[in-house]
Amino acid sequence: GQDKTIVLKHDYGTTVEPVEAVLYLGVDSPIQRFIMRLFTKMTATSIPELFGHIKPLYIADKIAKYYYDQHKRMIDSAHTWLAARPELREMLFYLGTFRERRSDIEHTRKYS
Repeated sequence: GQDKTIVLKHDYGTTVEPVEAVLYLGVDSPIQRFIMRLFTKMTATSIPELFGHIKPLYIADKIAKYYYDQHKRMIDSAHTWLAARPELREMLFYLGTFRERRSDIEHTRKYS
């Protein structure tokens, strides 16, 4: 069969990452079927907020935010308690959100 390379572009805001997919036209390829199903499952046009993100990460983020909101006061109290104890301060890393850690890493990378 004839093959065709298509380039999909994943936009991370400041960086565009090309994703090259080789499609074998007219060929029954189990690997191609798997990859196309995977691409389909990793996105959803019915969720506008999902644009530019993969669906499993979006769902996990929503669940994490729900539980964080449910326990925010307890987490904030633990944060204050740990910050007051130098020997336990490194535990604060685990109380931050993924976005906060990513932001810190990006800030460090940008200004170092």
